[in-house]
Amino acid sequence: ANNDITTDTDTGTDTDTSSDPQLVCGDLDGDGSITSSDALIILGMSIGTVAQNLQLADADGDGSITSADALEILCYSVGLSDNPKIGKAA
Repeated sequence: ANNDITTDTDTGTDTDTSSDPQLVCGDLDGDGSITSSDALIILGMSIGTVAQNLQLADADGDGSITSADALEILCYSVGLSDNPKIGKAA
């Protein structure tokens, strides 16, 4: 039996209730929010002290992880960027 599936007894509909959050561009720490902490992780990736995840960290879409991606995430976190890639499923 799969513990991540529940059945609504009123409708008979099965629902996946697994706790795996959806990965989104910009949410490097996986907490469901895009914050300055995510920008800090990207800075670490840009200098090689943190393992890279291009799919989540390449906010500007240029194919590399740099301080520009961290800046884009930081701006997004305070409402100064409307980058359509950030916050979307990775």
